[in-house]
Amino acid sequence: MKLFANIYTALETDELALGLGLGHWRSQKMEEHHYQFSAKNVSLSLEGNKELLFFGQIDLPLKEVDEWVASLAELSISFTLDLHGDEARLIRRYCQ
Repeated sequence: MKLFANIYTALETDELALGLGLGHWRSQKMEEHHYQFSAKNVSLSLEGNKELLFFGQIDLPLKEVDEWVASLAELSISFTLDLHGDEARLIRRYCQ
């Protein structure tokens, strides 16, 4: 599935990146205000500062995605996150 999210926060990008991924995801700082997240079936990019884009591929069961998105409530962020399947078909939209 393709993931595309807009994230709005007062947190610095470095601080946000620490809390955004799951424990088994690897995060790598590529440059200032740009992180890559990777794991089995996960390849995501986080770009920006205060108004960020979070996008890439995530092929996890929807239940696991739901639990991950629910855990984002602990962060001081607001977001709109869309999951798309084949042919850009919207599968789920999450907003906070």
